[in-house]
Amino acid sequence: MMQFFNAVDRWKEIEPHLADAEFQRILTEDFSRFTWGRYRQRFPDPNRPLPHDWDGFAGAEAGRYLGPTGEYQKYTLDLCCHWLVGANLRLAQLVLPDRPWRIVCSRQNHTVYDGRDTLFDLEGLSLYGSADLAYEFAFGLFGRELPVGQYLTTKYAEHYILDVERKKRGTPFGRCPFCNELATGYCCTSYAAYVPTQTYRRMT
Repeated sequence: MMQFFNAVDRWKEIEPHLADAEFQRILTEDFSRFTWGRYRQRFPDPNRPLPHDWDGFAGAEAGRYLGPTGEYQKYTLDLCCHWLVGANLRLAQLVLPDRPWRIVCSRQNHTVYDGRDTLFDLEGLSLYGSADLAYEFAFGLFGRELPVGQYLTTKYAEHYILDVERKKRGTPFGRCPFCNELATGYCCTSYAAYVPTQTYRRMT
């Protein structure tokens, strides 16, 4: 049976590490790929300095978060595990440095795993509330386990307009809502208009 690192009761163990320069760098670089890709806005924004201050893929939809409430939720956002898992890995290394933390990811979930029975996963704790479910999703469809300590290279989020157009036209995810070809960024000029033009330096 899997368990989450209890970020509610043990928040005081996490809090001192939020100022860590490496954690801040990873959070900023990775989450910028969400905010720039989806909204063409930089992270952090003066009015939205933390991930939970932004609209996620479900907007402000009520009932998205099934886990316990707590300060840790400021560092979560619905369906944004891809852009937050690196920050979780860094925190895990700082809070419990004696464990071999590694990222496990799939199309359904990205999490940080100690190789035994514990997930350090603020996003999963907040969104699912069940460590077994978060683990199952991470090892699900096309799941893969990265080497211990290795960060994930994050991709840009897709622009929100493309979601709107897909729903309007009934186009399946992964296909361009304008030409119905595979959404590669080169399929048509209409889609290419929403491909990010600004890049962010990726950590080594």
